[in-house]
Amino acid sequence: MLAAGIQNGSIVKITSDCGQLGADVATASHVAPIPDASVQRQWSAALQDFGVAATDCTRGVTEANTRLTDQFRPKIEAGITLANEVVGALKKLS
Repeated sequence: MLAAGIQNGSIVKITSDCGQLGADVATASHVAPIPDASVQRQWSAALQDFGVAATDCTRGVTEANTRLTDQFRPKIEAGITLANEVVGALKKLS
């Protein structure tokens, strides 16, 4: 969703999607920890990256701060990479 908002340039849509990402991170943070400590650390790091990205995105758009908007993409990409590693590790454990 966030990528679609960025492509069409809708500030309202981007802000909404960034806010949703932040809400999703808050929800995911309350899920029981993954029993494997190493995988849990990766998951926590992914959530941290997504949370920072959501904050930077929202503030960057609403404050017209290009430094923040430039920073959120690498954080999202880092979070995606970590989340993919978590999924791979969980598949190996099952």
